[in-house]
Amino acid sequence: MIFNFMKKKYDTQTKIERYILNQLSNQERVDFEEEMRKDEKLQQDVELTRDIAIGFQQRGEQKALEAIRSTSIEDIRKFISFAEKKRRNKSRIKKSLIAITSVAAVVLIFLFIGTQPKYSPQQLFNDYYTSNTYVLTPSRGMIDDEPQQQLSDLNWAIEQLNQGKANEAIEKLIPISSSQTFEFQEEAQWYLALAYLKDGDREKAKEVLEKMFEEPQTKELLKKIGEGRWF
Repeated sequence: MIFNFMKKKYDTQTKIERYILNQLSNQERVDFEEEMRKDEKLQQDVELTRDIAIGFQQRGEQKALEAIRSTSIEDIRKFISFAEKKRRNKSRIKKSLIAITSVAAVVLIFLFIGTQPKYSPQQLFNDYYTSNTYVLTPSRGMIDDEPQQQLSDLNWAIEQLNQGKANEAIEKLIPISSSQTFEFQEEAQWYLALAYLKDGDREKAKEVLEKMFEEPQTKELLKKIGEGRWF
């Protein structure tokens, strides 16, 4: 009886996931939506699964974790307890239990395996970072105290990144990357985005890159920051 209940729950969750991922046939979708209209609990399960998945993608990993904690711990504990009680049963039963999981466990797998970022911040930093030294020339601008100081700050920040000191680099790069008069402003923005990646903050790196001109390298890095693994 319990086995049949768990299997039905597993089958329902599988159908929910296929529905959200648009993997049902036209007839299956029509039938499932008709079933939802008659079953308020099923509607809630569909919305819960969709909200958690969207929350993970759009609002970040932390909020998704909070959603999982608030909605699924009880289910996880129940099924762990059930599996523990059946530990000494026949092999056939054990194999069946392995194949069966709760709604919460399925969602957890979907979130933490299926939608993890494809590239880590450190990997992106390593792929795109190059160390440069910039010099003002009369043809590019006037040589006076402010541009020289800004240029000195840019080169100093790059040196900090060479040494793995992302926080120090960020502190210097923030003001010069927002200076409209600094002729190396875009270079400062680029290194600020990379410094945030070095520091593990992909969201702030994304914010900086979105304000820059849409050059091929900038667009490519932005795409990789937002790219998920999807199995």
